Amino acid sequence: MKKFCQTLPTVSKQPLHKYQAFPNRSKPLLHATIVASILALSACSTPTKPEKTAPEVEAVEVTPIEAPAEIVSLNPELERQNALERGDWTEYLRYSNELWQEATSERKIEIEKDVWKHIRLLDNASLQALSQEQEDIAAWAELAFMMQSQGFSQQETRLNLSSFHSDAPFHQYLFDHLVSQLPKAQPPTVIAVMLPESGKYKVIAEFIKNGILKSYFAYPAEKSPIHLRFYDSSDLTNVMQLYYQAKLDGAEYIIGPVQKEAIELLSGLDDPNLLALNTIEQATVFNQFNLRNHSAEMHLLAALESQQYKNLAILASDHPKQQAFAKAFASQWLQDDTHNLVKITYREDELKYREALGKLLNESQSVERKNTLRWIVGKPLDYFPRVRQDLDAILMLDKANRLAVFNPQFDFFQLPVPIYGEEALRVKTLKQAAANPDLNGIRILNPPYALEPSGLTNLFEAFGWDSFLLSTQMHALKNGGCLTAAKTGILSIDNALVDQQLIWTTYSKNGELKPFQFPVEQILPAGEESEVIPQTLNRLTTSTSDTPSEKVNKQELTNAPLATPQP
Repeated sequence: MKKFCQTLPTVSKQPLHKYQAFPNRSKPLLHATIVASILALSACSTPTKPEKTAPEVEAVEVTPIEAPAEIVSLNPELERQNALERGDWTEYLRYSNELWQEATSERKIEIEKDVWKHIRLLDNASLQALSQEQEDIAAWAELAFMMQSQGFSQQETRLNLSSFHSDAPFHQYLFDHLVSQLPKAQPPTVIAVMLPESGKYKVIAEFIKNGILKSYFAYPAEKSPIHLRFYDSSDLTNVMQLYYQAKLDGAEYIIGPVQKEAIELLSGLDDPNLLALNTIEQATVFNQFNLRNHSAEMHLLAALESQQYKNLAILASDHPKQQAFAKAFASQWLQDDTHNLVKITYREDELKYREALGKLLNESQSVERKNTLRWIVGKPLDYFPRVRQDLDAILMLDKANRLAVFNPQFDFFQLPVPIYGEEALRVKTLKQAAANPDLNGIRILNPPYALEPSGLTNLFEAFGWDSFLLSTQMHALKNGGCLTAAKTGILSIDNALVDQQLIWTTYSKNGELKPFQFPVEQILPAGEESEVIPQTLNRLTTSTSDTPSEKVNKQELTNAPLATPQP
C-alpha cells in the first residue's frame, strides 16, 4: 500500500518577542475592559426599576371548632333520690312531678304517698320557701299547710287547693284520702242564747226567742239532740262574765247578744263559735248577723242591669229615707255612661199623686199638642193622652198604701213598663202579705219568709229562726256553702258577716204574692242586631210635683255611697 507522507514546515529556532510568543493573551483583557466601560455607562444613563412587592393580606383569625359536648341522659329516679338525700326539696318535688306525669296509675299513687311521707315532716320555714316556687311545687306546701291548720283556716286552704291547684298531682288520690281523714264537723249539742229580758230591746228579743224556739222544734228529730240554754244579757256590765259562764256550762255555740254595746265588749274574743245578732264597725273573729239586709240594693241594681235597661225613672216621696236611697241609687246607676235617669219627687203630706204621675209621663206635653190641634181645626177633639214611651222601667219608693194608688193609673195610661218596689214595700209581717190587687205586677225583693212563713208571724221571728239554723249549719257555711232553706234570705258568710240574698216576688192579679222569675236573656242569631230605641232622656232629670224639671249636678250624686234606708 502506498503511503502518503506530509512534509511539515520547518520551524525557526530564533527567539520570539513576548507578544509574539503569546499572541492571544492581550485579547481577553481588552474585552473585559470594554465590557466594564459599557456597564459603567449604562448605570449612569438608565434609572433603576422599583422592585414589585406582593400586596398585604389582612390576617383572619380562625377559631378552632370544638368537639360537641357529650350528651348525658339523666335518670329522673336517680336524680330524685339524690335530691332527697341532700335535702333539696325543690328538686325532689320537681323530679317527683316529672315521674308522676309518665307513671302508671298504680305508680302515681306510690309517688304521691312517698312525697307526702317526707313533705308532711318539713318545718314551717321550709314549707314557706317551697310555697314561693312554681305552682306545681308550691301546691305541695299548701297541702301540708292544710293538714297542719285547723278550723276555718283549714277549710279555706282546702278550697284554694281545689280551685287554684286543681292540676296538682296529689288530686289523683292523695287529696281525697287526706280529706277523708279530717275530723267531721258536727252540729253543737249545747247552744247558749244571750238575749236581753228588759230594756229597749225586750220586745224584739222576745220575737227572736220565739223564732229560735220554732226553729228548734222544727229541727229534724233524727239528728243529734240539741240543748238550748237562755241567758239574760240586759246588764251590759255583766256581758263578759255571762259569756264565760255559758262556756263553763258546756256551751259549744253561743247566739247573741243583740245590743251593739254588748257586742263591742266581746269584740276581742278569739271565738268563731259565736253569732252576734247585730253588726258593729270592728272586724271580729266571730260572725255578725244583722236583720237589716246590706246587699238588697246591689241585687236590685244587678237585676235591672241584667235586663239591659237603659232609661230608668224613680218616683219617690220626699221622706228622708226615700230621698237618701234615691240619691245613692242614682249615683250607682249613672256610673254607666249608657244609663239615663229621671226622678220625680212628690210631697208625702199632700195627696197630689196624679199630678206627680202626670209629670213623670210628660202628660202636659200631650195636653199642649191637643190644644194646638184643637185651635187649628177649630172644634173639640176626642182626646186620650199620649205619654212618653222611652222608659224601660220605673222604680217606686214609698209604702204599699200609696203605691196601691199609683199602680192602677199606669194601666189607665196604657204604659206597659215594669214597676219595681223597694224596702218600704218589703213584707215584714204576715199582715203586709195580705192580698192587695192594686199592687198587681209590681216586682219586689222579699225574704223567703214572705212566701213560706212556717208559722212565723213577723220578720224578727224569721231572724230568730235563721239564728238557730246558722248555729247548726255554720260548718257548711265556712266551707263556702249557703243556706237556701232560711227565712230572711239565702244565707252565706262573707268576711265574718252573714249575707242575705233576697228573692224576687211579684203580685198577681188577685193581689197575692208569688215568686217571680226574670225572663232569660234572648240571644240573637248571628248577623242580627237588636232594635235601638232613641234615647230622649237626659243623663239625669229631677223634679218635684210643684217645680219644673231641672238638671242635677252629676258630681254630687256619683260621690254618694249606696246606702240602705234604716228600717
